[in-house]
Amino acid sequence: MEDNRTTRFLIPPFVLIASVFLGAQLDPCFQMKTITKAIGSDSTLPTLIGIITSGGIAVVALGFLVSSLAIVVVRLLYWFNDQNFEAHVSKDAMAKLATKAGFDHTPRIDQLPYVLAAYGHIALPKEANLWLLRRMNTFYLSINTITALFIAHLIGSALRISQSEVWWTVTLIVALFLGINARYARNETMQMLEFLSDVKLPDKKPTDKVANGA
Repeated sequence: MEDNRTTRFLIPPFVLIASVFLGAQLDPCFQMKTITKAIGSDSTLPTLIGIITSGGIAVVALGFLVSSLAIVVVRLLYWFNDQNFEAHVSKDAMAKLATKAGFDHTPRIDQLPYVLAAYGHIALPKEANLWLLRRMNTFYLSINTITALFIAHLIGSALRISQSEVWWTVTLIVALFLGINARYARNETMQMLEFLSDVKLPDKKPTDKVANGA
């Protein structure tokens, strides 16, 4: 799980900086030394890529900021659709999963994220849990990277890099594929949870009942 989070914090900054450099390379009037001077370094792109892949604290911090922004945007989008982006199954499936997780009552619909979390940690076998985590990690990584691509254009504007048609075309094509990937990863996760609600799991009973209203 921690490895998944580290990946989500490292790849988007790499994509962000690579995209800024792409925009700079496509602008015949832009001098690359403007970027290196702005970050207080004479580093070339290969050197910067080495810094990113080594996972320096500044890179992880940038990745965390990109991730936070991406999650806020996604939360708002799903909120307008009256959904929780991390949890969306039918009421019937929620009731079955709650029972398997040890709930002795029927949870409210707004408690669905907690029901799924409890089910994953208490009742779900490790292998199935890892399958779900991989799908959701793909979702998070995709939306984080999409966010990084658009942030790159904001940084480019601040550095007065021309917003060329080629640069935007590359950004939109990559963002489209990542968006499709994110959508399928999330849908597969929710469909699997729906499916698991009807699956008889091996005996792995929770030690305690989940308290009412928890």
